[in-house]
Amino acid sequence: MKRAEPKINPTVLVTDDSTSIRHYVRLVLAKIGCRVIEAANGEECLQALQQWTPDVLLLDIEMPVMTGMEVLDALNHKERLFSIVVLTTLKSIEEQVDILSRGADDHVGKPFKDAALVARVAAAARTSQLKQELARARDEARDALVELKAVQEALVEEKKLVSVSQLAASVAHQINNPLGFVRSNLHTLGDYTNTLLEAAAVCRKARDSSVDREEMADHLERLDLDEICEDLGPLVTETVEGVDRVAT
Repeated sequence: MKRAEPKINPTVLVTDDSTSIRHYVRLVLAKIGCRVIEAANGEECLQALQQWTPDVLLLDIEMPVMTGMEVLDALNHKERLFSIVVLTTLKSIEEQVDILSRGADDHVGKPFKDAALVARVAAAARTSQLKQELARARDEARDALVELKAVQEALVEEKKLVSVSQLAASVAHQINNPLGFVRSNLHTLGDYTNTLLEAAAVCRKARDSSVDREEMADHLERLDLDEICEDLGPLVTETVEGVDRVAT
């Protein structure tokens, strides 16, 4: 994995009720190219965080209007991509643990040495950069996941369309096959109907007038009525079966 380079000119929000301390911290942090924003108390700090996104928050504990502890509590349950370094005179382990448990990333004891402050801020800025890179990676992974889901859904829909197409082709085959011989049978039945109508006309003519019986018999014989009568039953049965197959 490629090592993250320290961010150039990190932004630091210095929150302290002492104007002289804020001014002094600004001068010290200028040595590492920091851009400094100032807030005089916790309330101003939260207001500044609504307008700016610092890399490091330097936070004093004892302040009027709103203390550093209250700021930590206000930020504790919110997602943040900056590091918090507390400026404190607290000495006991319990008090330092309490600060860290409230969401602080580090602390610097007052009075502090310039080198110690610079080192803490630089380390906090690197931590913030890693947080930001992880957040970008997370967002990219989330976007990739959304895109992957969209592709998967498209593939599912494509498979559905393929299945429907295959089903339609199968159904078309199952319909076209019986329709083929039903159509052929209906054509044959049409021919048989015409032949039977012709035979009926001959019979009516024989009944209504004096017709040579032998000539009428020859005419009827040429119509192959016996073959038609023999074929009519199976032809109708097969046609009905074909229609039933289509219905099924």
